[in-house]
Amino acid sequence: MKVPNCRLADELGDLCEKSHLPVFNAMFEPEMEESKKYRMEINDMEPDVFKEMMCFIYTGKAPNLDKMADDLLAAADKYVLGRLKVMYKDALCTSLILESAAEILILAALHSADQLKTQSVDFIGCHSADVRDTSSWKSMVSSHPHLVADAFHPLASVQCPLCIPHETYLLV
Repeated sequence: MKVPNCRLADELGDLCEKSHLPVFNAMFEPEMEESKKYRMEINDMEPDVFKEMMCFIYTGKAPNLDKMADDLLAAADKYVLGRLKVMYKDALCTSLILESAAEILILAALHSADQLKTQSVDFIGCHSADVRDTSSWKSMVSSHPHLVADAFHPLASVQCPLCIPHETYLLV
């Protein structure tokens, strides 16, 4: 995956012009509670994840990329931070191992990360026997059973040279 160029100067220029962060625009619309209270509460994110996200917004850097990739992927998805989302998807792709493959597939599905989902499915397909023995796979089977079909669909569509469709048999 190619991480997009940093547009920090453009984004800070938007901040100056609009006097608040573009990703939070909807929260400051006149009919929203945040606009009436002159304060914003974010309850669905840990403080350290929020701090990391804000660090990225202001600096274009994500120093704790490897430590909180899954939480930051959710934040980047929610607040439409495309560059951050790509950076974290890239970090998750490089951390694909047997034990994490199912967890990463779940994250990719939850946060519309199609390329990450494809890479997870490909990894699972190449290591299916081993991945099926992991605790994360067993957890995914019970919590997100629809992803099992996604994970094994590519395997089912592979043509086996020894398997001949029944229509091709000639009865004599």
